[in-house]
Amino acid sequence: MGPVESLGIEEPSMAKEPSPRSPFSEQHERSADPMPALSLRTFALSAVAALAATNPALNRDSSEWLYVAEFLKQVPSEKSPWLQAVMAALQEPAREDRAVVHLAAVLSCTVVEVLTVVLAAAVDEDLMVGRALAFLQAPVGGARPTLGLLAAAYADLAEPGRRVLDVLLTGSAIRSGLLLLGGEDGPLPERAVSVSQTVGLALRGHDGLWPGTTIGIGAESVVALPPSVHESAVQYARSVTAAAHQSLLIRSGFLAEAKSSAAAM
Repeated sequence: MGPVESLGIEEPSMAKEPSPRSPFSEQHERSADPMPALSLRTFALSAVAALAATNPALNRDSSEWLYVAEFLKQVPSEKSPWLQAVMAALQEPAREDRAVVHLAAVLSCTVVEVLTVVLAAAVDEDLMVGRALAFLQAPVGGARPTLGLLAAAYADLAEPGRRVLDVLLTGSAIRSGLLLLGGEDGPLPERAVSVSQTVGLALRGHDGLWPGTTIGIGAESVVALPPSVHESAVQYARSVTAAAHQSLLIRSGFLAEAKSSAAAM
């Protein structure tokens, strides 16, 4: 499946005008009687649960299995209806999924990447998600999802001839830093993915701070700027936001003045 539109899915695409269009809508038709959209976390965990359910040695009395099994009950059991339901959740996202769907569209992420980001973020939001993943990945993996687990759980989302592993490794989620890949010295299937605390907060609608940065400027540090500087700030702000991957370097011999100029922009 291609990206979400722009979500660029080799998987599907998602998004409505004026937001980037989602490839999901182009590659998958809605069913005649579509299911109500569920959260993307439900689909992410249901895929992991479906994979675990094929393990004959699985302890089905464990609290971890009972936890993920509940997600499996909420989604269609057949492949085609499940895929259609995923597309519906991307096209009409639940409230908690709007931020990640919008971001995925902007970055042209694939459906595989979207569900991976959602699952990786869920580990830091719900203790049981991490416990369940550690239980299902034992003895190799820990509480964070490994590439091996993701490759097996999301295999149905990849285009024919494409490996989920390759989709993730070459996708924009890892390239942009949205997804962090750990365990540099380990085999690829054993390497785990995560999202930074700052990204996780942003996806939940909260401001987070990158190390060495601040949001805004304290009132006690504000420097009065002349109208000409404010006019320049407007021009530079428009220039920087006119296209992707733009940046602006502010130089000043007075740090407070530089911060005030950045805040004005």
